[in-house]
Amino acid sequence: MLRTLALATLSVSFVPIASAQSPAMPPMKTIAIKPGDSDAYLETTHKPLAATEELEVSVFARLAKADSAAEHDGKLVLKISSTFDSPESHSHAPDLRPRLIIEIPLSSANDAYGESRACRRGGDGALTFVYTAGLDEDNFVPFKVAQTGREFRFLLNKYLCRALAASYQCSYGPFEPFVEQKLPSDMTQWKVGEVTVVELDSKGAQAQAESSAVKLTSAKKPFDYASCAKIAPSDGLCCVGNKTTTWHCGGTPVGEGWHKVSGDCYHRETGGSCSDTDPPKEIDLQSDSIRLPNNEKKSNGNSLDAKFAK
Repeated sequence: MLRTLALATLSVSFVPIASAQSPAMPPMKTIAIKPGDSDAYLETTHKPLAATEELEVSVFARLAKADSAAEHDGKLVLKISSTFDSPESHSHAPDLRPRLIIEIPLSSANDAYGESRACRRGGDGALTFVYTAGLDEDNFVPFKVAQTGREFRFLLNKYLCRALAASYQCSYGPFEPFVEQKLPSDMTQWKVGEVTVVELDSKGAQAQAESSAVKLTSAKKPFDYASCAKIAPSDGLCCVGNKTTTWHCGGTPVGEGWHKVSGDCYHRETGGSCSDTDPPKEIDLQSDSIRLPNNEKKSNGNSLDAKFAK
């Protein structure tokens, strides 16, 4: 089991937008996990936006009831669904257009995985690709009750960059082998945000969140996807087999000892032992030294889920 101890990302000009002081609270709805249920969610439908534009996604939320016990794996996740809508796919097989779900963790009771990718084929034959992002420390809160809500705001183009940066392992049937499949990168054909979901998970433990409708907006100006090369790389420390391990996602890392684990993510043992109870650490990307953070923060990565599947 891989347990991430921390996540550090390269500092670039295009980063998610933090909201230290939230503006006036919009209307909120309750998301509650009832006894016997494992999750609950609030869904918002949108008019899809063009991926070529600079896009922001935002939501107000707070946890009103939360069990932070690790065994319940509590988490609050924002999910955005998009479709590749090329003229060819729309005219020949509109129901089989590739669908991408971007999952962004807002809160978690457990340590985080690094970013991950998953792929599944629905009963209608359509492929659904799921990209789970690592946490953004400016837009992440512990899984515990909050007295007031806060606004989470993200530059969505950053996550499109990462989602399209590497291949997904897809199977075309229950007894078929997995094959690598990469999503098309023509941004003029991607329609973003048909459906958004704020999902609360707690594996049967009672939990409750309050959430506004998700807001998806365009800055009405083009986004420079050439900047993806600067946005993409991310690094961190994790614990694998009780050994402290460095992970890197986004391009081939420099140096010896790296091995590929999935997509464009790599691991390398850094020496020393570790356990799930170790305090989180961060990597200083300038000096490669390790330091303890000022404030402990945790995150979680999700596996594939069928909320958007047809």
